[in-house]
Amino acid sequence: FRKAADELPTAARKTMRTTLLSPLLSGLLSYLSICEKANAFSSPLGGMSFPFSKKTENVPTEGPSEARVIQAARNVMANSGYFDPIDENLFSEEFVFRGPVIGPLNKEDYQEVLEYFSIYNAFPDIDPNCFGFTVDPENPFRVWYFVRAMGTYQRPIGGPLGNLIKPDNTKYRGSPETWSLTFDENLKAKLMTAGYVSDRFDDQATTDGAGLSFGILKTLGLSLGYGPGDLSLRFIQAINGPLVGPGITPKAVSDQKDIPSWWKDAKRGADP
Repeated sequence: FRKAADELPTAARKTMRTTLLSPLLSGLLSYLSICEKANAFSSPLGGMSFPFSKKTENVPTEGPSEARVIQAARNVMANSGYFDPIDENLFSEEFVFRGPVIGPLNKEDYQEVLEYFSIYNAFPDIDPNCFGFTVDPENPFRVWYFVRAMGTYQRPIGGPLGNLIKPDNTKYRGSPETWSLTFDENLKAKLMTAGYVSDRFDDQATTDGAGLSFGILKTLGLSLGYGPGDLSLRFIQAINGPLVGPGITPKAVSDQKDIPSWWKDAKRGADP
């Protein structure tokens, strides 16, 4: 083929090269154009480089190492005030707690609610059994993980309920829950989301699908509404203000003026 091509007149050879190369060049240019528009291709050709996805353009690239932020999350979970005594120094003054039906709670109210129930006193052997720590790919300061808490009811739970539900060594095994911790630049906890049940059909759990203290109370034989939008729970939360001061019920939501200004969501407590 090469010999035959060389014997062709010059004009014919140019025509043949154009005929053969044009579709190839046209196809390559079309391919690169499509990739550039999709922002889904990265190529060393000619030094050209395209981002993996437009969605990643606004993803923070600076932040603590994954090891550091995960260790910070582990430290908080070992001193959270729920499973163990709280270490206030691990929490920002701008801290907010939000669960499926409780919160937003500021730092002070969060501590008071935990002291009200005194879960780690009532269940001295309680362990959150955290697993699956992973850093949010879009926020290097946020860590997601799972909790499957277990413990034994050995001392009265806090509040008036402790007088009604006597310790009897009941075994508690929580449903798997999804939690997250978001940290500030000093790696102090700024946001905790907790109690979002991942598998309410876990046949080994004793909670019937309820999370956090609702699951513990369910284990101890007291069933309360626990889902967003639950009318009975919303009614209780709406009237419990006067009962908080005397210690009859815990606070479900911080007063509006006391919620850190960075928290923007308008839903409160069990609002749907």
